[in-house]
Order: sequence, then structure tokens, then C-alpha cells
Amino acid sequence: MPEQIPIPRDAIARVAVQLAEAVDQTSELLMAATELHGKVAGLHATVTDALVELERVLEESTTDRSA
Repeated sequence: MPEQIPIPRDAIARVAVQLAEAVDQTSELLMAATELHGKVAGLHATVTDALVELERVLEESTTDRSA
């Protein structure tokens, strides 16, 4: 078996810090994505309501002309 070379503790510590920073960044990105999703859902609801109202108005105007 080949001889195993021990990994220096400072290298392990650096990698641990990098991993912790990556986890923090991932958490921040997930929170931002959640906030953005909420805004997009709200915008979708607003646009949908406006389109439903437009459809109603167009339907009424078409019905009024044929009467």
C-alpha cells in the first residue's frame, strides 16, 4: 500500500472556511430566490386580474353592440 501523506491542518481549516462561506452564500441566494418568487407570484396575480377584467369589458362591449 502506498504511504498516506497527512493533510496539513491549515489546509483543512481553509477548506472548512470556504465551505462555510459557500453555505452562507447558498442560504442568501435561497432567501433572495424566495423573495423574488413571491414578487413574481404577486405580479402574475395582478396581470391575471387585469386580463380577466379586460376580457369582461370586451365581452360586455361585444354583447352591447349585437343587442
